[in-house]
Amino acid sequence: MKKNIFLLLALALWARPLDAPSKPPSSQEHFSLEKLSWMVGNWRGYPKGGYLEEHWSTAAGKTMLGMSRLVVKGKTTFYEFMKIQQYSEGIFLTIDPLGRRKKTFRLIRLEKQEAVFENPTFQKDVYDFPKKVIYRLGKSGSLMARIEGPQEGKIVGETFWMEPMKPPKPTKRK
Repeated sequence: MKKNIFLLLALALWARPLDAPSKPPSSQEHFSLEKLSWMVGNWRGYPKGGYLEEHWSTAAGKTMLGMSRLVVKGKTTFYEFMKIQQYSEGIFLTIDPLGRRKKTFRLIRLEKQEAVFENPTFQKDVYDFPKKVIYRLGKSGSLMARIEGPQEGKIVGETFWMEPMKPPKPTKRK
């Protein structure tokens, strides 16, 4: 019996180096707004027979501000204001859509050109779409924004592709 306990103890020590941390570091430690700089700029896409534009400011004061609108047949059919804020607990995206309640999403994954935000208070039993907001910079320089979540037992979503907008030409003042 003592031999078996000794063997198990030796195996446990061998499997875990003595200098290994007792718990893994928080994945939030490497998140910073500066690592989202690839989102900054003016973006344009053409979904749903309309014109979509999204604008993201540079990070300042631990905040990035954004705005998005969809214009169909000359009328604004949807708009939202967004902010990404860095707190000691992590980075959060808050979306304030046209006439609906604000939703907050926590940054759960950040790679070189992809950010995944998830609603920490998502409720499956009520309509609480979306659960995730994903931004990704494509190889061609396009920006992908995706919303997704469970509906009727399946993961569904909508993807919006946007290209960088050219800066407007300066107008002459009279």
